[in-house]
Amino acid sequence: MVKRTLLLFVAAMVIGAGGVATASAGASVVPKEGHYSGHDNHGNKVGFRYSKAHGMNHFTLDYSHQIGGGAVAGSHWGQSCHVGYCTSGTWSNSTTVHGHFTNSRTKVTFFWTAHWVRNPNAGVTH
Repeated sequence: MVKRTLLLFVAAMVIGAGGVATASAGASVVPKEGHYSGHDNHGNKVGFRYSKAHGMNHFTLDYSHQIGGGAVAGSHWGQSCHVGYCTSGTWSNSTTVHGHFTNSRTKVTFFWTAHWVRNPNAGVTH
């Protein structure tokens, strides 16, 4: 009985260690520098630039309303607020970002997805 309990404990530890390795692999996404473009869940166009040196910057809605930027830590930026809007985002792979922004006045939240479209030295695409 003790032998069986020990075997089950060791098996649980191995399975647990595998889960930790999987979680770590997801956290190791390296964002690609450049211009990103996409849409929110209401069809509004979103775009921004990302660089290691400057983080996420020039987050823009529908080509005209610039929200601003935020510091990127690893593969995400936490809530960053500018001009009445707050945004955050996380890279799911090196070229795809998911996030949301909230209008602080209306408290409405929009969810968006953006994809890498151009290298950092090219012209603005949004």
